Amino acid sequence: MQGLVAEGRISKGQAAEADRLYKRHLDGLQRDMPMMAAASLASDRTIAAMRAQLNRRKHLAALAVSSRQRIEADIASFNGGKGGGPAGGGATIDPAAGPAFLAASDKAKYSNVDGRMRAIRGRAHGIMNQILAKHSSDLMGKVRAPAELADIVRELFKPGSTGKVSARELADAWTQTAEMLRQRFNAAGGDIGHLKDWGLPQYHDPLLVRRAGYEAWRGAIADRLDRTRILDVETGRPLNDAEFEKALRETFDRIRSDGWSKRDPGVQGSSILANRRAESRFLVFKSADDWMDYQSQFGAATAFDAMMGHIDGMAKDIAMLEILGPNPGATIGWLKDTIEKSAAVDAAPDSKAVDAAFGATKQIDRLVNEITGASQRPENRTLALGFSTLRSWQTATKLGGAFLSAVTDLAFGATTRAFNGLPVRRMMGDYVKLFKPGSIEDQKLAVRLGLIADEWSSRTAAQGRFLGEELTGETSRRLAEGVLRVSGLSRWTQAGRWAHGMQLMGAITDARGRAFGKLDDGFQRMLQRYGIGADEWDQIRATPVERDRGVDWIFPANIEDRELGDRLLEMAAREADFAVPTPDVATRAIINDVAPRGTWHGELIKSAFLFKSFGISLLLQHGARTMQLAGAQRLRYAGGLVIGTTAMGALAIWLKDIAAGRDPRAADNVGFWGQAVAQGGGFGIFGDFVKSAESRAGGGLAGTLAGPLVSDVEAIANIYRNRNHSGAAFRFARSQIPGGTLWYLRTAFDRAIADQIQEEVDPTYRQSWRRVQKWADEQGTDYWWAPGDAAPDRAPEFSNIAGDQ
Repeated sequence: MQGLVAEGRISKGQAAEADRLYKRHLDGLQRDMPMMAAASLASDRTIAAMRAQLNRRKHLAALAVSSRQRIEADIASFNGGKGGGPAGGGATIDPAAGPAFLAASDKAKYSNVDGRMRAIRGRAHGIMNQILAKHSSDLMGKVRAPAELADIVRELFKPGSTGKVSARELADAWTQTAEMLRQRFNAAGGDIGHLKDWGLPQYHDPLLVRRAGYEAWRGAIADRLDRTRILDVETGRPLNDAEFEKALRETFDRIRSDGWSKRDPGVQGSSILANRRAESRFLVFKSADDWMDYQSQFGAATAFDAMMGHIDGMAKDIAMLEILGPNPGATIGWLKDTIEKSAAVDAAPDSKAVDAAFGATKQIDRLVNEITGASQRPENRTLALGFSTLRSWQTATKLGGAFLSAVTDLAFGATTRAFNGLPVRRMMGDYVKLFKPGSIEDQKLAVRLGLIADEWSSRTAAQGRFLGEELTGETSRRLAEGVLRVSGLSRWTQAGRWAHGMQLMGAITDARGRAFGKLDDGFQRMLQRYGIGADEWDQIRATPVERDRGVDWIFPANIEDRELGDRLLEMAAREADFAVPTPDVATRAIINDVAPRGTWHGELIKSAFLFKSFGISLLLQHGARTMQLAGAQRLRYAGGLVIGTTAMGALAIWLKDIAAGRDPRAADNVGFWGQAVAQGGGFGIFGDFVKSAESRAGGGLAGTLAGPLVSDVEAIANIYRNRNHSGAAFRFARSQIPGGTLWYLRTAFDRAIADQIQEEVDPTYRQSWRRVQKWADEQGTDYWWAPGDAAPDRAPEFSNIAGDQ
């Protein structure tokens, strides 16, 4: 080593590393063979290891260079080739090209991290659609068929151990999924070795591990590990007792410190993404029961949760590697510097490039924090958990009627289909096919096509539409998810996204006989927005079709060019965001930046905007698409959107009237259509103030702006101010019943039970009936099931819509 250093062939650091490796190999080998043989073999293995390290560093360096070259070319292609930069020959880079590598933009034909992440999730869900369909959460938030899920785990750890063919098949599906993710991670620069009968990933809750302490944690895991398969990553030999104890202690410290035990303060990016994840397979459990026992104490709730968590985590890491290279953090820094430098050297005297570049780099930071989960980490965990639990409770007690508002999805779906050259007339049938009970085979087909199963994988799309956050309080989370499922909103949301994706894939399959130039103009423009031109279209339509119950389909997973298949899945996921409005990554990033978790101002802002994020996401997403269009196309898109959402907003108002025991209100006045515009735009609660000084719940504009949490605080205070404490307390209590606002039960419960009890405990309760009757009169309607009546007097009067009454 000294001679090689003297000759300049290796550095002193490489020599020291070689010396360290040699001693490690020699220590193990000399226990089993003569010293000379051990020394020779140790030298061979050290040289091989050093050569492998050098080759890997060269490989990663080459990947980093090629990634930056691709990014430069993509920047130049931004906005139809107006992105600028060296590759485009322009003097100034368009700053908006930078964030487009993280979140989709209609001006960027290249892939982005968020889209690629969803494409990979879609592929993974497609492979294991049977597991998702069979073991997703039930109405109570618990995994279905837990005994059969345990059999799958046993088959994973010891194939053939259960003797059940179905368990073996489902275990094979998970193995295939995990192997696909491993290979794709490695192809992007990662280094995860193959481990036979690996089973499932190990998840460790840092808080639970920290609270238990080392001795208790060691006692729970040590005897459950298979020592013969826990190998030294450098020597490939089983660990001796001392090494095993040291490894356990280091593992404990890494888990409880959330990784800080292996990081030096002030050192950023010391571990590149491509070199991570291999250590997650270090611990190997003896059996399925050992794995499940440990997970029940310190890890994931169920094997299903472990699978979904592994898919989500790997999809994120793979997407980062494929889009940004083996060291995404360094690439992001380079990208931001490139944008800022380009703006700074702009010679135009009135240039606004510097300000635009600063805004773009801040947006990049927001998006990175959202994608990596940094924005989800609260400054004060207790504060964030408390407010999140309260918001979850608000969802469970107040959002039972949101399904009726969601009929406006039909307008957004129709606008998105028309914009993309897809048939609109079949939309309602597509919804019904996937929404109706017993449609499991159609749902599994949607997932096989690569359309993400948000609802099945417990990443509830419905709650994200209205809350824009992941619920954290376990009991309140399950209550909220349960209410959304029972109300029909969760299934409606998922059915809408699947229906749009299946219509898109069906249109691609049906059009495979036509050349690119013969495609519908809208359909052609949609493909071009995602970088799919004539050559790519020819590859897609050359893909062999598969038949499902007599219908031909082109599956994105069967397209020979994997990246091209990913683009189709990215397109399907993003267009579904427009068809069934759901806050995208850019919208969530803005909200979480304005209202950071675990801060008083952030939590109060989130609470004030509870149930309003849906409308905000509509403005940001569809507003941005509208502004990116030009001329007549912009007018057609905006006009179709306003007309469609207003019509569906009117339908939603009438449905909510009927569900509340009122006749559908009259539509022969401007005020009603103002309410319909607000309802269709996601701000239906504010439509109440078009024709009344109070909302339907009796509150004013200020209280509505402040949000439901403030309204509940005022209601609690009113209990003490009110002369009849019991009456006020009962009114508040009935508003806090989880599922108490379910649209198909609320009126019957209120009239037949709650009103009767309230009248007994509150002599002044009839006065509130006069208030609600006055509000109904202001809206141009009347009650077909009036407050205080145990049974309805008549059926709803639909002729009231025309203003006959």
